[in-house]
Amino acid sequence: MKAEAALDWHGIGARYRRLADGAESARLRDLGRRPWTLDAAGVDVAWGLGGDATRTLLAGVRRVPSGSAPPGEGTALPWGTVFEAAVARIAAQARAPALALGGGLDAAAVLVAWCQSGAPPPRVLTLSTGLAGYDEVDAARRIAAACGARCEVVEAPPSAWLEALPCAVASVETPLYNLHPVGRYLLAREARRRGHDTLITGDGADAAFAALPDLDYVPLIAALGAATAWRCVHRSSRATC
Repeated sequence: MKAEAALDWHGIGARYRRLADGAESARLRDLGRRPWTLDAAGVDVAWGLGGDATRTLLAGVRRVPSGSAPPGEGTALPWGTVFEAAVARIAAQARAPALALGGGLDAAAVLVAWCQSGAPPPRVLTLSTGLAGYDEVDAARRIAAACGARCEVVEAPPSAWLEALPCAVASVETPLYNLHPVGRYLLAREARRRGHDTLITGDGADAAFAALPDLDYVPLIAALGAATAWRCVHRSSRATC
């Protein structure tokens, strides 16, 4: 069976393989045989309880690790090649992109791939919190400079975090276990205010490198970004967020 063109949570080609005959598909349900039989270990993995990350909800069907993705009918491409191609595609399509940069490797890798694509660099933004030991401004500036980009600082003192917290919680419709998503909300809100229609981040990279779907943080960040865009267009209420 030919692998279909589809993307998983991280923009990588999603593939599943049936152990009985080696058939592959981008859709899990195509490989199951009715009546479907659940894999108890796969259910544990889906609920974040650990175990083999290749296990799926269906018995006898495994996830093909995200280390490669099919370019068509040929052999699989290395993950790095797929990653660079995905970034280049975004760079070519985004009208007014901004990149949220911190001091780690995740967004830095996106920026490097972006610059290698030959596209003009995105506007690079980093958050200054005023919280001792939490700012990554200096590291973000060094990373941006190494890539030939200028890093702009978005000031977000603790009072801004407290002000935005109710709107952030309402946007994701779930309690937050720490304030990091609020910081992403503040940065997304400022990016939208400056006229950007695309915010690129490194969120979810840890799960992607482990070949696991990020069913927690990435959906929260997506919801916060969408809510920010909506509120910036529809300011019919008196809410300050």
